Amino acid sequence: MQFNSYALSHLYYQPIRRLPQGEYGYLKNMHITGFVASTGELESLLHVVESASILEVLTIEAAGMLGKDIDYEGRLKVEELTRRYLDGIMLRNTKLYMA
Repeated sequence: MQFNSYALSHLYYQPIRRLPQGEYGYLKNMHITGFVASTGELESLLHVVESASILEVLTIEAAGMLGKDIDYEGRLKVEELTRRYLDGIMLRNTKLYMA
């Protein structure tokens, strides 16, 4: 899945909507690129992960704002937000790689 977003990262006080349950029971490996942890991207990520009952590997590549390279602090922020929202939702045996 490729995101090409010019949105800002999610702010903690913004609510995250729960989307209707999807059918991703066949999904074993998911690779996301261009991820900035915007509200819409987090909602999409949670929607898929909640429904992926056999997900084994989730790889997320962070991106910088407006197509620029992401710096170390930005990458840490994306990782922190992502892990915060995936906690308790992602299966215990799913391997998460943040790049």
